[in-house]
Amino acid sequence: MAHSTDIGIRERRFFLLMIFLYLAIRWIRAIHFGPEFLHFYGGDILFVPILMTSVKIVKWLFNFSFNVNKLEVAIAVVYSCVVFEWLLPNEGTNFVSDPLDIAAYIFGALLYVFFISKGSGDQVQDNKRVKSIN
Repeated sequence: MAHSTDIGIRERRFFLLMIFLYLAIRWIRAIHFGPEFLHFYGGDILFVPILMTSVKIVKWLFNFSFNVNKLEVAIAVVYSCVVFEWLLPNEGTNFVSDPLDIAAYIFGALLYVFFISKGSGDQVQDNKRVKSIN
């Protein structure tokens, strides 16, 4: 049975699946196989779920006492968009800004919030405070 601070078995399985899918996408991109949509947006869709699950793993390993809320997922999306779609493309690196990447980050965040973290030991919570009754 999972502790309340532990990530659930379902989320662990999704994490391993996402890592496998990401590596598969990198491989099929390298051998120029498969649909171009997958080449360009598959990694972007998986980025936020992998990032947020990694945060929960670090939380579990080091026994940190914070929760991953929907606000943190939204911050991860905004951070990803700013860094990968604005800062790095404007710095003259090999990055190219693409509005569909932003849609892929958002889609990945929605997958994480509504499917991947559901049923785990530490679900993504709303940021609503519960008043205690005295």
